Amino acid sequence: MLKYILLEFLKYRPMTGCDLKKWIDQSTAHFWHAYHSQIYTTLRKMEADGLVQSACQPILASSLGRPSAMPSIAAQASSNDGVMAWLMVCVLKG
Repeated sequence: MLKYILLEFLKYRPMTGCDLKKWIDQSTAHFWHAYHSQIYTTLRKMEADGLVQSACQPILASSLGRPSAMPSIAAQASSNDGVMAWLMVCVLKG
């Protein structure tokens, strides 16, 4: 289920694993949560399956005050098919 939640969040914009954790904590924490380790493991599997693609994006490291690089993950267009297939299975199982 985490895979599909991450895919839906990544439709908004490319995000880092930390960004995804914050979104989950702010939106679903009252009924569902995920640990950083679960998020990163799932993202690695999703990249291997071709559902997402990671790339290093330059960011400003606030504590250092200088540019740094952090992996940012973006959903692939084909990932929408997987989400819809999963939803259809859930509806049919009822």
